Amino acid sequence: MSGPRILATDSKFRIVRIEDGDRVTNVLEKWDGCDALGVERWREVNVGQADTVSRWMRDWIIAHALSCDGMKEK
Repeated sequence: MSGPRILATDSKFRIVRIEDGDRVTNVLEKWDGCDALGVERWREVNVGQADTVSRWMRDWIIAHALSCDGMKEK
């Protein structure tokens, strides 16, 4: 198992790939400010479990961002 890897990022959103054995998940996160020590905090953008349209939009955002020249892999 390898740790989370940032695939694409900008100042407000980022896409993180999480690998757990054979399972690979891409997660859309939004910037959530800094803690008391100045460390950035990021929070997953949650979509409704029953809301298929929201999940499709999340997946579309991830696919579009990964294919966009403006987003860089880190």
